[in-house]
Parts: sequence; structure tokens; C-alpha cells
Amino acid sequence: MLPYLLSVFKKSKIGYYKIKRAANKGILKAQLDLGDMYYYGNGVDENNYKAIKWYKKASSQGSSIAKQSIVTCYILIAENGDANAFYELGKIYYHGQYGFDIDKKLAIEWFKKGAMKGNYNSSSALRKINKSKL
Repeated sequence: MLPYLLSVFKKSKIGYYKIKRAANKGILKAQLDLGDMYYYGNGVDENNYKAIKWYKKASSQGSSIAKQSIVTCYILIAENGDANAFYELGKIYYHGQYGFDIDKKLAIEWFKKGAMKGNYNSSSALRKINKSKL
């Protein structure tokens, strides 16, 4: 019964404001919940960019769930036509952001996908990487 009540609470406006208040206070669980609310559109309009904002905050507190959620959101954003999301994914792996290990090979793959979609930032990142190899 409790999980059902919690899911109903998260879908309500009152639930949203209480969770947001707690998230703003830095409570990890609330930050994850708020990210999930935006990701799934529970109690708020679905918005992967806002979900990423809250997942990043949770990730900075060491949440591995948030870390993976950031990547999932960026992949969905990229699949929906925002080529800059490929660039953001490349940065995550190139610089080891949000607790990810540095993986320059994977970063280059993401940058290439962004460049193929016409993203200037991805093309620029690839040029810088190629210059550093010379």
C-alpha cells in the first residue's frame, strides 16, 4: 500500500512542492524523486532537461542511480533530435563528469554522432582532440 500512496503523492501538485522544497535543501532522495517526476511527467510536465538538472545535483552527492539517469536523459534527448545532447554525452566521458570514468574512445564516438548531426560543439571538440594528437 505504501508504494502506491507514494506514487499518488508524487503525481500531485502538493507532492511536487514538498519534494521540490526538500530537493532544494539538498536531500538526495528528494533530488532523485524530483528528477524522476520530470523524467516520467508525474505531477509536472515531462521535461528531460529539468530531470537532468536534479539528477546532476543528486550525482554530486554520489548517487550512482542519478549518474546513470543523466546519461539516459541525454540519450533520449538526442534521439528526439537535439544534437547538442551528443556533445553533452561526449563531455561526460571525455572529462569524467558526474562520477563517470574517463573514456575518451566513447567520448569521441558521441562527439562524432553529434558532428554527423551538424552540432558545432561536437565538431569543435573533435578538432581539438585531433590537434592534441599531432
